[in-house]
Amino acid sequence: MKVLQFELHFNAFHRINFVEPENSLVYTGTHDNNTVVGWLENDIDTETRAAVAKLLGKEGADSQTLCQALVEHAYASRARTAIVPVWDILALDGDNRMNLPGTSGGNWSWRVLPGALTSEKAKWLAGLVEKYNR
Repeated sequence: MKVLQFELHFNAFHRINFVEPENSLVYTGTHDNNTVVGWLENDIDTETRAAVAKLLGKEGADSQTLCQALVEHAYASRARTAIVPVWDILALDGDNRMNLPGTSGGNWSWRVLPGALTSEKAKWLAGLVEKYNR
């Protein structure tokens, strides 16, 4: 199991990259960590964010665009299975996370709002599925 938020870090050559074995599962995140947008905006420093943007070919992009690029990066990976939580498909901020470990209130109550899953999002996701044979 490879979670991109935990795997994208600087190596000994101060380069950021993600290489996953084919026999693995790749996630953008899980129920226990921030959304990708929340991670980009609150959990990493500006140097790491810039390096992630560069890796994704999206230098200077906003958090929602970077989130979409990271979702595509997961789908494009060699991993046998790519799993993307719906809050990352929708590029939602950290206020939309499912669980905050160590707390007892408000967890597991998040729901997709009516109308959030648009035909535009469905076409985008279907395009990724087709492009990367997922």
